[in-house]
Amino acid sequence: ATNRKYYHSVDLQAKLRARVLDRPLYFFYLASFGSANRSATVIPRDDDTYVFVQYHEFDLYYELTPGFILAGYFGIENAQGGRFTVLSEETGEPRDQQGTGIGLGFDWMIAPTVGLYVRHRWMHFEDRSFSIDTYRGRELTVELKIFI
Repeated sequence: ATNRKYYHSVDLQAKLRARVLDRPLYFFYLASFGSANRSATVIPRDDDTYVFVQYHEFDLYYELTPGFILAGYFGIENAQGGRFTVLSEETGEPRDQQGTGIGLGFDWMIAPTVGLYVRHRWMHFEDRSFSIDTYRGRELTVELKIFI
């Protein structure tokens, strides 16, 4: 290493509970900001940053019936490389990554100690500077949890 690296991180979280059609609706927000820099500063600067990453996640949960909850998800992630990182041979620019995801699912309490959790998420990722780093996909997760 030619110099020390300094890491900065800030996480924010918000929760809100409301009632819609006399049923509970929960809204969760999570934000994360992080950077790696050449110097220790309170606010990172573009000319001093190796990488800056931010992530935002929004979750909604609506209790349709007692024991059955609909779930929704939306997320955005952005990573920006600085001038001290690898540059694209094609564009001459540092990393410029953008990812998004959207998902739906449900939580079903089959019994007081048994739950079925199903999520289906669609995602897209691209790096505007490195064209080969692009993909689209989806994932399905099914979890059966038994609490003892």
